[in-house]
Amino acid sequence: MSELFAPVDVATRTASDGGLVIASGQRLAPHPSSVLDSFFQGCDAHPDRVLAAERRDGSWATCTWGHAGVRVKRLAQGLLDHHVAGHPVMILSHNSIAHLLVTLAAYAIGSPVVPVSVAYSLLSKEHRELRAIAQIVEPAAVFAENATYAAAVEALGAVNLTVSADSTGTDLTPLARLEAEPTHAIAERIGQIDANSIAKIMFTSGSTGRPKGVVNHHGMLAANQQQMRQVWPFLADEPPILADWLPWSHTFGGNHNVNMVLVNGGSLWIDDGKPTPQMIERTVRNVADVRPSIHFNVPGATPRWCRFSSVTPTSPAASCRGCGWRSSPLPVCRSNCGTVSRRWLPCTGPRCG
Repeated sequence: MSELFAPVDVATRTASDGGLVIASGQRLAPHPSSVLDSFFQGCDAHPDRVLAAERRDGSWATCTWGHAGVRVKRLAQGLLDHHVAGHPVMILSHNSIAHLLVTLAAYAIGSPVVPVSVAYSLLSKEHRELRAIAQIVEPAAVFAENATYAAAVEALGAVNLTVSADSTGTDLTPLARLEAEPTHAIAERIGQIDANSIAKIMFTSGSTGRPKGVVNHHGMLAANQQQMRQVWPFLADEPPILADWLPWSHTFGGNHNVNMVLVNGGSLWIDDGKPTPQMIERTVRNVADVRPSIHFNVPGATPRWCRFSSVTPTSPAASCRGCGWRSSPLPVCRSNCGTVSRRWLPCTGPRCG
């Protein structure tokens, strides 16, 4: 079993102004220029492995790496046929298999994806933030998960192409109808993507005014994953299994976690719960089902996990190599999830060796 952490290799020096400069002694190793490259390599290497899964009518619906690779290229061809290539694709959706496939298909034709916070679509009646984002990015296509997002789509006005995973009760184009047999043009488009190509535009929360777009390049996302592979060596040898709810409109869920799975050949089980009093039990059930090898969450989840401390299989530590929280140091949690006192900690469950 690989080491959890890389050996400590830190260099320090005193700057001319008296400040202390701290740097890693490790150099970034060679790596693919895009997470899309890693994705297609994974499709060839382990086509039957689960890439993503989601709850449908109480059961898990899965999508394998091989199936995802086929659908991504077919969706990419459909987008190309509708003249979307190189132009932004706005995504109005919660975390879902379709959301992931559309994201990868857009990458394949050089189109930046714009994953918009679900709150801007479903909690806002006037959709001011949503319309402001659309005015900035001018999307050539919009993906709306289902009819729940119909009002948000209507608020955007006329768009070149609007598609949906479930078009029941709407006049949106079904994803299945968008798919087309891939031509050599798709391979050419994929070959043109490099580290400087724009992968996505993520928008801030708008807490200091209107949401602001943040450009994410393919090279930046790929380098970030390589950094993690070097700091956490076990990732390269143990394909990560995640049960995760963190929204893909945010960099923690959408970049850190999703790309960790894509780059390391893992499996992402989409948690339809949340660390809220009303939905934490759903998350506990999903984690117990999946038994993830890594668990990520927010600080607010910690005390709520403790409510289930007597149910050993449901604690994140029951199967984890590690648990991570997006936070500064946390209070001690004396439950089956281990002592939580750092941002990342080794877990002590039976699969930890």
